Amino acid sequence: SVQFRLMFLRATSYDSQAAATRMIKYWERKVDLFGTDRAFRPIIMVLDVDPEDQEAFANGGFRLLPQPDETGRAILFCCPVYWDGRPEYVARSMGRLLWCMVHAAVEHPELGENVQKKGLVCLVGNGSAPS
Repeated sequence: SVQFRLMFLRATSYDSQAAATRMIKYWERKVDLFGTDRAFRPIIMVLDVDPEDQEAFANGGFRLLPQPDETGRAILFCCPVYWDGRPEYVARSMGRLLWCMVHAAVEHPELGENVQKKGLVCLVGNGSAPS
């Protein structure tokens, strides 16, 4: 779609060559993370298939905060405490979940254009889960 291609143009300050290169890398990485059977589905549908991904999502290790930082970038909060020390799903499921969360920020109705132009901030907590 036009909106999809526009995301890559915004991210590269409208440099079409750089946008094309970035788009190729996007699809290569997405196929690597999700496989060819899921890579071309809408992003929200991707997590509907794998029970391990659903569990990782439900644990709440990633959250897109509702307010941007002072420059308008989205803030993604990551807290490994929620993953129960389960390395078997941290590697692949968390990679897929992170992909989906970043994609949600990029497509966010209010924050999306700024994320496409400026990126986002990722905060990582390493303490205990909040009460």
